[in-house]
Amino acid sequence: MTSEDKMQPPGDPSALAWDMMVELRKEILESQKIRAQIIAVKVTFVSAAFGVIAANLDKNIPLLTLAAPAFAAILFDFIIMSYSFSIQRMGYYVREYIEKKILKPRYAWPKRMLLWQEFLKSSRSKHGLSLSGSSFAIYGNVGMTFLATGVASY
Repeated sequence: MTSEDKMQPPGDPSALAWDMMVELRKEILESQKIRAQIIAVKVTFVSAAFGVIAANLDKNIPLLTLAAPAFAAILFDFIIMSYSFSIQRMGYYVREYIEKKILKPRYAWPKRMLLWQEFLKSSRSKHGLSLSGSSFAIYGNVGMTFLATGVASY
């Protein structure tokens, strides 16, 4: 047995690549669900916290307490961005290693026909709904943090 034989996984490499891609797609979808839930919790928590504080301003609550929801919004943003980076990493791996290096050569995929992750990276999938390459969703999410921080710094 040569050293090259030891490095190859048993069975059909394209079947293994397909299984990996399917599992990574499941992980991407699960991460997207979790990220959406965290955004919903952030909006609910920050709004409720500001509402409770505003409703009790007549009870001599220090204005410094407004910093708590603003700080929480920033921490939520870190968690949300961590999920976004994770999703991008998985997509990059599927696009660059599974689609381009295994599936396309194995099945003689036509050059003009994009696989899914290649399509998502292409300009054809962007729909013109972005500013400076970023999604409106990012602006909305971070915008709430800026509002919370602005109120807290007042």
